[in-house]
Amino acid sequence: MPSVFKRFKAFWVGRVYDSKSNSIFPSWNNFSANPPTHSFLGNKSFIIPTSDSPLSGYIRLGNKAILKSPIITSITMNTYVVLRPKNQTGPFPDGLIKIMPFSKCISKYCKGECQFAGDTISHVDVKQVLPSGAEIDVPSKRDLLPLADQGHYWTHMRHLEWFVTTKRSIFKYRCCAFDRTHGTEASASVTIRT
Repeated sequence: MPSVFKRFKAFWVGRVYDSKSNSIFPSWNNFSANPPTHSFLGNKSFIIPTSDSPLSGYIRLGNKAILKSPIITSITMNTYVVLRPKNQTGPFPDGLIKIMPFSKCISKYCKGECQFAGDTISHVDVKQVLPSGAEIDVPSKRDLLPLADQGHYWTHMRHLEWFVTTKRSIFKYRCCAFDRTHGTEASASVTIRT
């Protein structure tokens, strides 16, 4: 019997906190077959080395099949998992706030982003830092609350983005996040060169 699959891809993606190095990082792994063989469609394992370092966070496990059908072209299935030690209630330790700043320029505009991860983030903001050191509001900022991942909303993730259209300049920004429950805060700098 001929295969109905054109291509098959499996993956995991998420944000993982390593308490040993006190850092948070995007994590991912994927594999694909084009066209898939019968043995490829069996069980696959992803190994997360929790014995090497105490890890916690969230992970989306999924697979996507591209079909040879004109009616249904693809099927995607996702499962969401929280990775945590037994003594931790959520995906991140109490009071933890981590910020992942990004910037990129495409054609006529530049975009700044800060992704925030934490147990109970109550407020996030971004300010432009002037050469004098004074901070002003960023009118183009958008708070994407909560962070959506393939239709699943992670309440412990926040995402701010803003746009810059002025050319030939350097802009400095400061992203900050607050956790009123545990009295913690964090900030990170972002520089955009247009």
